[in-house]
Amino acid sequence: MPGVTAAHSVVVSETARALGDAIRLQGALAGAVSGALLRLREGGQVDILAAWPSFEGGPALWVQEAAGLFAGHSGESRSVAYASQQSVGGHIAVVPCASIGEPDVAAVFLLRERDERTLAEDVGRLELGLAALRAYQASQEAQRRTEDVDRLASAIEIAGVAGAHLRFEAIAFALVNEIASRYGCERVSLGMLGRVGHGDVRLRAMSASDRVVRKTELAHALERAMDEALDQDIETVWPEPEGAGAVTRCLRGVVGERGGCGLVMPLRTAEGMVGAVLLEREGDRAFTQREIETLRLVLELVSARLWERWERDRWIGARTVYRAHRGLAWAVGAQHTWAKMIALAVIAFVCFSVFVKTTDEVRAPFVVEPMDRRKVSAPFEGFLREALVRVGDRVEPGQLMARLDDTALLLQLADERAREQAARTQADAARSGGEIAEARVSEAQREQAMARVRLLEHMIGQARIVAPVGGVVISGDLESAVGGPVGTGELLFEIADPEAVRVGVAVPEHAMMRVEAGQTGRLALAADPGRKIRAEIVRIDPVASGERGSRSFRAIARAEETGLRPGMEGIARIETGRASYARVWLRPMTDWLRMRLWF
Repeated sequence: MPGVTAAHSVVVSETARALGDAIRLQGALAGAVSGALLRLREGGQVDILAAWPSFEGGPALWVQEAAGLFAGHSGESRSVAYASQQSVGGHIAVVPCASIGEPDVAAVFLLRERDERTLAEDVGRLELGLAALRAYQASQEAQRRTEDVDRLASAIEIAGVAGAHLRFEAIAFALVNEIASRYGCERVSLGMLGRVGHGDVRLRAMSASDRVVRKTELAHALERAMDEALDQDIETVWPEPEGAGAVTRCLRGVVGERGGCGLVMPLRTAEGMVGAVLLEREGDRAFTQREIETLRLVLELVSARLWERWERDRWIGARTVYRAHRGLAWAVGAQHTWAKMIALAVIAFVCFSVFVKTTDEVRAPFVVEPMDRRKVSAPFEGFLREALVRVGDRVEPGQLMARLDDTALLLQLADERAREQAARTQADAARSGGEIAEARVSEAQREQAMARVRLLEHMIGQARIVAPVGGVVISGDLESAVGGPVGTGELLFEIADPEAVRVGVAVPEHAMMRVEAGQTGRLALAADPGRKIRAEIVRIDPVASGERGSRSFRAIARAEETGLRPGMEGIARIETGRASYARVWLRPMTDWLRMRLWF
């Protein structure tokens, strides 16, 4: 039928078999050939809940036809029969199940050809057969109630066994042993948190054992599996049910590698999560939903008592804290003890921060700089022939450091000298012939050629890059650049004396008014943070540098220790006086408010 989507699926389960038996009995009353129980879902999709006989190769054509008829006449309460278009000489009977509280379910049957009177009688018999479905429904409800009672009784029995003890350890071991015995578990473990909803799980009890040794890899693996469930605030199961989205990596590591099954269930009280229970089984006996529901009920019954005894039976330090809390409650009031203690602590902290003073410091980054740095640049554009020094090499004044390629310059020099000689010859010949004007032109050309010769000779001399001063090369590794081009003024080397250094401190703009020459401080190198070097501010540049929002003033400091090298970085703490802790801590906020509110 147009607009009807028939998605048929035969459900293989105890319920489906029971429904199939009911359909078979109902059809036998009317002499039906075949029957099915259909359910209509949203969107016009129809599911087969049960079938008689079972469909091996998919639903028969008459069932698809019946599904379309049912979808097209949904909501009707009376039974109807139609002549089948798919089965020659047959009829399709549609019997709604609204009378048993299922308005979206109908039983459909294929009947042999018969007259109208016989067909009406058979449809009536099919309606009487709904009593079988009604009885099945009642039996299922009774079975569910019986299972609920059994589940509650089992939970109470387990809780009773655990509740017969007074100490936490006895309760915990009784609980895990009873659960292991009743549910056929290889091992049941119990872990507790140090505080409600906080901390890591600590293993406290394990079935088939009289004590717990936490310093083992097994204990740590069990604790991680329980932490995994508590972090997600859910129950974790292995093997994972289809469609489950929980993370079970740690649980799988405990039971999955040896082919077992596992379940972690959180322990909850009215205050929150307090622990977890981990159950392990051998083989492929996975935990059923009924077992999980029963265990959930058990833990709800025992979790409050477990937590209470856990608090009371803790070690002497924890008990001392508990008794101190009780004493303070008696001293300052019966209610809100911790709130009052926190208030007292806050008041004490405020008084301390306001009245106690400390050294006020300005934090700023610094860089170690050489006092005298000389740059060596390329005198003209050309190609680098060779580099004779590297970074770290010590050089003397006039020492050759690099050489530029002067081949082209030498060729130009030879050409210019030839031009000069030719101009000289022409000038001499013109003077001999009395041609004064031509002699002057030739003399001018000769002088021009001589100027170019002197320029080329100067450039050839500059092709030898020499050290202007003595010191250590601090930049300029040009070995890989040999043969490559260099531009006029391009920086080739930097020379400085590594022993004569100073400290350049970038004082933030907002702290500039608190820093003065003569103040002292400490330097912490990034290369050696544990080493603190005393230093004194010598001078401060009057002009700020940097962009808006990150501007700073450069202060020059002199370190009291030697051994610093150019390029070293770190953090400087400049001591600017004494101030209260509150002033030191709140200065950034108060300065920001003053800038925004102008006070």
